[in-house]
Amino acid sequence: AVEDRCHGASIPVEMEFTPTSRVSLAGCKNVHYDLIFLLDTSSSVGKEDFEKVRQWIAHLVDTFEIGPDKTRVGVVQYSDQPTTEFDLGSYGTQQEIKEAAKSIKYYGGNTNTGDALRYINSYSFSVQAGGRPNDNAIKKVVILLTDGRSQDYVLSPASGAHKAGIRIFAVGRAVLQATSADCRLSAIWAVQISPGSRLTQPSILPRLVK
Repeated sequence: AVEDRCHGASIPVEMEFTPTSRVSLAGCKNVHYDLIFLLDTSSSVGKEDFEKVRQWIAHLVDTFEIGPDKTRVGVVQYSDQPTTEFDLGSYGTQQEIKEAAKSIKYYGGNTNTGDALRYINSYSFSVQAGGRPNDNAIKKVVILLTDGRSQDYVLSPASGAHKAGIRIFAVGRAVLQATSADCRLSAIWAVQISPGSRLTQPSILPRLVK
């Protein structure tokens, strides 16, 4: 569990990071997911890093079997407010998702991670959004790519996601480390990418979602 030092609460999260670029991908294609990429497009991320995020998504898609009865992928981006780029199941092949990822826009703005998580909880895994909430064999996973400095309250929506069976993995650079002065993201912080790591390598997700 990760303790939220601001509020004295803890939420169980999976925490494992292998910084090497070669990790076995076995396992991802044996389990199917409703997988949402939640992308921070705030001003603090920057266009250069956001381009790496788009590339990273394209690499990760290759580790899954994509299809209506297999893994479905959706993308939500947020800054001042969340916006769905495409819903779960909108694209039925790896290539279609890769092409769609290239078109994700960078907006800039504030980092309202809490609002984005509330949006995910209420909409992104619903039947209307292409989710399979009544299928217990499907794992609900959010990969949150962010600079880590949320400007709103995160603990309550993160707790709500956990209770709903949504597994959240936050991925970011060293700035993700929570401090006593800025620990609002610690309830869902799972993976830290060091400044020297290659964000384009799909080396961590298989460890996270098995």
